[in-house]
Amino acid sequence: MTKHERRSGQPPVSKQMRSSSERRQQIATRAYELYAVRGYREGYDLDDWLDAEREIDRAA
Repeated sequence: MTKHERRSGQPPVSKQMRSSSERRQQIATRAYELYAVRGYREGYDLDDWLDAEREIDRAA
């Protein structure tokens, strides 16, 4: 195997990290939107994050 061949069907690590980073940014943006809709009330950050995560993952 040459050093340019991949061992599996996975994208290069840098592509995976970028994709993960983009997903995290989308979730953070949506979680903030949910926080704003809630009237900027504190104490629901985990709920907002998990709701945003479900929405982003469902849309993918």
